Amino acid sequence: ARTHGGTLASSGVWAAAATVERIRAAGSAPDRAAVDRLFRAFHSLKGMSDALGAPGMKTVAHRAEDILGLARNGRVTVTGEVAEALLAAVDALRRQRGVVLE
Repeated sequence: ARTHGGTLASSGVWAAAATVERIRAAGSAPDRAAVDRLFRAFHSLKGMSDALGAPGMKTVAHRAEDILGLARNGRVTVTGEVAEALLAAVDALRRQRGVVLE
């Protein structure tokens, strides 16, 4: 089960990373559909982290989800520092995933 969960967590991290990178490369605020996809990716990562018994990963995913919730409500845009914060969250999740699966 741990390997399967690790594989799912890995694919979720990569999906989130790819979406944030596309948003950053576009150089403008993403549309609502892109923000929703990214929100769902971090939401899934939060659930998988909980299932893996990885509270640190869950916390990081939850914080990213909170940021994206603000973006969904029009309170922040996913550009500049916000996009960088989401990429930092992805990096942290990658590192933590490696520790959990050791």
